[in-house]
Amino acid sequence: EASPAEALRHNTERQLLLIAADLDQASVYFQESPFLREWLSPTQVEEIHRRERRFDRGIRDIIARGLKDGSFAGHDPAIISAAYVGMTSWFYRWYDPKRRAKPEKIAAEFAGIFLQGILSPDATERRAPLDSTSTRP
Repeated sequence: EASPAEALRHNTERQLLLIAADLDQASVYFQESPFLREWLSPTQVEEIHRRERRFDRGIRDIIARGLKDGSFAGHDPAIISAAYVGMTSWFYRWYDPKRRAKPEKIAAEFAGIFLQGILSPDATERRAPLDSTSTRP
């Protein structure tokens, strides 16, 4: 139901809140994911990969909707998706809850920066990155 831009904003907030909720677990997951086959059973590895594919597919679907309806500029959807996943996944490396803004504020900033790069010139979704009046889907 949400516009592609709102869906991306909402997903960004969800992703950063999930990471911030358990930075230690996020660190282990992101740093050790290349070595899953060494420590986990094939069934466990496949379940993790299934969830990763579902997440990636969700992002690609949002981007595809935005490209289709013209709200996103015509960039390569695979590159847009990879850039988005990289941006949100790296959050665990530098986020310090004692020294940084709340994850919700950072998510709004991330989404604003990212969307400014992919919104089409005709899109009406442009907002200041930390606009507190944005609505959530």
